[in-house]
Amino acid sequence: MPLVDPLPADSDAEVAELAKFFNETLGFFPNSVLTMMRRPEIAKAFIGLNMAVMQNHGRVGSALKRLVGYVSSHATGCRYCQAHTIRAAERYGAEAAQMEHIWEFAPIPPSARPNGSYWSSRPRPRRCPTRSTRACRRACASTGTTVRSSRSSA
Repeated sequence: MPLVDPLPADSDAEVAELAKFFNETLGFFPNSVLTMMRRPEIAKAFIGLNMAVMQNHGRVGSALKRLVGYVSSHATGCRYCQAHTIRAAERYGAEAAQMEHIWEFAPIPPSARPNGSYWSSRPRPRRCPTRSTRACRRACASTGTTVRSSRSSA
């Protein structure tokens, strides 16, 4: 039983019109948006954010965006978002092999893919024990070791 009951889809015509985006993406109107309809401005902002993020103006396509959403929702432990993002990835053309092996997926250029696969045969980089990008680069540059920093270099 939800803490806050979702409203009927037709309770706010403007939000319902915007939410048609989800019918295309998921094939249904999510309960989260029906619940947000209690505060129409929040629902509109949420739908607008989703629409803006999912537009395809760059090199990252719809299926990959949804797969990234799946991985990030898995990391945060949100089963609701996991279900929606993996379904959307499938609807937008993510291949079964990509979804089955999502934890090994590395988008590399087709020319570098062994046998046209989506997976990189490179070993995964280790986390940098120094926790410092600059120090990590200095420490690993001479050995040729690939080490990923455990925090951003912002």
